[in-house]
Amino acid sequence: MRRLVSDELFKLRTTPAAWVALAITIGLGIASVISNILVPVPAGGPAVGSVDHINHALKVSALTSMVMLTVGILVMAGEYRHRTIMQNYHGEPCRNRVMIAKLTTVGGLGAMLGALIFGIAYAVAVAVYAAMDVHSLPVDLAQLWLGATLASSVYGLLGVALGSLTRNTVAAIVGGIAWAMIIE
Repeated sequence: MRRLVSDELFKLRTTPAAWVALAITIGLGIASVISNILVPVPAGGPAVGSVDHINHALKVSALTSMVMLTVGILVMAGEYRHRTIMQNYHGEPCRNRVMIAKLTTVGGLGAMLGALIFGIAYAVAVAVYAAMDVHSLPVDLAQLWLGATLASSVYGLLGVALGSLTRNTVAAIVGGIAWAMIIE
């Protein structure tokens, strides 16, 4: 099993799309936090520095969740699209072990990405709020961090499952994002 997970990590590490997705996610996460804090609050909205305002500013798990859903789909459905899944099955005939390796890799990557992006978002939020003379963020940081970490991981797992079921990259991505953004 260790070899299969190592192979999956190697594939992700050597694929430019994974690095581009990471860079875009970091950039969009920072931009999201800054814009959520600096955009004027409409009349009747939460006051700047209140718990509701800070929770709204730190909602980056939606971004990382969609990125991990897409990465999970690409990890599984991309193998079918490029016909490289057969090489996996020749190297490891037990399909369950291949699927568990992919789920383990994407789930772990999702947890790390969710924690990393939330940590960056929190650091940016502290700096921006400090510039606005708000020096205490009255939120349950551990709960928000855990939620962002778990959400990203679970959506990555969902992406692998969806990619395995459809075996079509475009249909799985469109269907997954439509389900998450519209139906859900």
